[in-house]
Amino acid sequence: MKISPAVPVLGALALLLAGCNPAPKTLSERDMKEAKALSSEAQFAMNLREWPRAEKLLLDAIKITPEAVFYHNLGSTRMRMGNRAGAKEAYLSAIEACDRMVAANKKNTDALLKKVQLLALVGRVNDARELAKKVEKDFPADPAVRAFVDGKALDGLIASPTFKEIAL
Repeated sequence: MKISPAVPVLGALALLLAGCNPAPKTLSERDMKEAKALSSEAQFAMNLREWPRAEKLLLDAIKITPEAVFYHNLGSTRMRMGNRAGAKEAYLSAIEACDRMVAANKKNTDALLKKVQLLALVGRVNDARELAKKVEKDFPADPAVRAFVDGKALDGLIASPTFKEIAL
């Protein structure tokens, strides 16, 4: 029996495509606690300006659960280490994590507001402003959205020295 050369290629393609959208991993309480402990330790390292240590801890936390906040902190850590390409990769992964959270719950305004901030960090300020307007329109009574919009949080964020230090 002769196998067509296309069969192995199609099989490999099917395996690659299957890996693009893996089923969400259900975390045990222990895993979640471990990820949060790693993140907390990373925050401590960041406060001490121990950037390589913070980066390693955040990568370990991300291996357990790819949360947007872990990627966000990883991006800012990498910017402080002078690794712009790595920071960009982390920020874009954080945006993807926000998109996953919104896909799971369309009313997740925290994820939407986090995405606004991340878009600004990667230099897409106009996209950030458009998303902020859309979130305000879609969720006018949400307290977090009201505080963000009424407090002009995006403008304050963009003007802050810390933002300028960690933005691309």
